[in-house]
Amino acid sequence: MSKKENALMTAMTMELKEVSACTKTAEFCVPAEAVKAEFAAVAKEFASQVQIGGFRKGKTPVSLVLARYGAKLAEDVERSIQRAAAEKVQDACKVVAIPDYKAKDDAKPAADKAFEFTFTVDIAPAFDLPAYADFEIEVPAQPSLDEEAAKELEYLKELYSDYATVEDPAVSGDMLKVTYTSDFTPAEDASASLKRMAGAEDSWIWLSENDFVPGATAALTGAKTGDVKEFTAEFPADWRESGLAGKKVAYKFTVKEVQHKTPITDDKVLAEKLRMDDVEKMKEMLKKQAENKLVSERKSVIQEKLVEKLVEAVGAFELPASAVETEKRRIFSSIANNTVKSEADAEKFKADMDKHLADAEVEARKKLSRNFILTAIAEQEKVEVSPAEFDQHLEELAGYYRCKKQDIIKRLQENDAFGDFHADLVIGKTLDVLCDKVKIKEVK
Repeated sequence: MSKKENALMTAMTMELKEVSACTKTAEFCVPAEAVKAEFAAVAKEFASQVQIGGFRKGKTPVSLVLARYGAKLAEDVERSIQRAAAEKVQDACKVVAIPDYKAKDDAKPAADKAFEFTFTVDIAPAFDLPAYADFEIEVPAQPSLDEEAAKELEYLKELYSDYATVEDPAVSGDMLKVTYTSDFTPAEDASASLKRMAGAEDSWIWLSENDFVPGATAALTGAKTGDVKEFTAEFPADWRESGLAGKKVAYKFTVKEVQHKTPITDDKVLAEKLRMDDVEKMKEMLKKQAENKLVSERKSVIQEKLVEKLVEAVGAFELPASAVETEKRRIFSSIANNTVKSEADAEKFKADMDKHLADAEVEARKKLSRNFILTAIAEQEKVEVSPAEFDQHLEELAGYYRCKKQDIIKRLQENDAFGDFHADLVIGKTLDVLCDKVKIKEVK
């Protein structure tokens, strides 16, 4: 905060009035003398940057600047007053948002008058924290490290299986090269994935439990190269592509090639495929990966159960309306982005608009309740994220997205998301602190 804004904050009076548990009004009055001093300071700064005929740049009298640019200066003064008022109210209570500002009589600041205005202020909810250090969290017993490493080894042997073209009938796990058509006509603006569901040439599909098209695995099992298979697919109401949800579609598949999978049985062969020097080094690597996986899974389970227990122990509490609305809009937008891929999707989404909004609000309230509780614990435990830790997370994020750290910083700035990013880091660190405090009980 600048010196002049600090002077404004000191000069102005503030009266807080409770509207609800999470909402207050803050009524401010800036004395005429302080308003006049702010106009003079703003005009002096402005005068140093403008040039008016007859005067050298920076030498224009302040009185002339006030007379000619009064409206512009009033806007700058008002912004300075608002910033100072925001600081003052934040010193008085835990502000979540300031969703509304109103000047008395909708007036603008004037150099010879006191300036009165009101903020509507949403504040953090009040609640009592439970004795979380006494919590006992039950988690399922994990498999042994050797068992998990052995599972990873078998998974990789399956993943790196060899495929060879055969003339035999297709069986589960085989790859088939097919050309197929259907009586489904997608919209012109349909997504590429929906268009691919309608038909494709020389496409590879895998015969597995997770059908690419409902009924395809059953219809194509036993097929040989050159066979033609026709069947009707019945898409469930919750099918991933909403343009096909609940529809019956007739398909015609022509099998062009059948490739049979032969899993690797020799550890040495797998090591070679993984470009490892020897089998023992490969097994050491898999054991380390298995250990990291078990630690990560255990941590996730503990944190999830811990948060559930905290929310239950604290109970229901009122949430700031503006925070709920902001988070609801964010979740709703995410639902829309993940759901709407075509014009047909858009129409269905509009028809279900009320349900999507209701679902978004439920999720928003859950997330905010969790975050307010964890933020309160962070304050109680004095959890902080150091600049070095913040920078390290930026580096990790840049590595994950394979871009420069400066690109991540720019993206956060553009989306005004630095605050949210920092808050997420604090909450993550708080969960780590909590996991070290609670008692963990393994159950079979």
